[in-house]
Amino acid sequence: MQWAGCLLWDEIGVGRCRSDARRMQACRRFDKRMSQGGLTLVELVVVVIIIGILACVSIPLYYHQVGVARLAANQSNAHTAVVHVETLYDKPSQADIEETIRDRNKHMYFRYDTQTGEATYLGVDTRSPGQGVTYQHFANVGYKAAGGQGTTVIGEWNSRTPSKLDNGQMSTTVLTDRVYRYWDIAVQGDWDYIAIVCLW
Repeated sequence: MQWAGCLLWDEIGVGRCRSDARRMQACRRFDKRMSQGGLTLVELVVVVIIIGILACVSIPLYYHQVGVARLAANQSNAHTAVVHVETLYDKPSQADIEETIRDRNKHMYFRYDTQTGEATYLGVDTRSPGQGVTYQHFANVGYKAAGGQGTTVIGEWNSRTPSKLDNGQMSTTVLTDRVYRYWDIAVQGDWDYIAIVCLW
């Protein structure tokens, strides 16, 4: 397809082609490039650079937004877990209650399943029990016993909230790594929340 001509608009808006030799030569060069339908090496490099800049900006922003969404989902699920646990306060036996008061290393564990919406009392243990659930790891997100650095105040959780892993190490990315299905609430006999635990 040939360029129809180099139209320049004057002050009254009427298009007309000037016969200036240099302008006509530029138009012919443009016509030739358009007919070839390709990009020069410089133009290609510029396009690649622009794409790279956009990728550098958008990819970190995408992952940040994913982390924010995961944090919000985990906060919501943990809050729902606590609400469900409060309806099960009559499930532990008096012996369980007294045992966790006597031995502060033992806790009464309640588990909430975000998929089924069910909460159950698991019993007394020193760590999140299996109880028919196969999981690789757990993390004490709201850990505040034995020098824990977390908090059981769910509204205070953020993308850098420290969490104690099952191997004893601390992590600050637990709440943004994934959305967890199971949440365990560890409670003492005096109904003090010791830990809010996510399982995966």
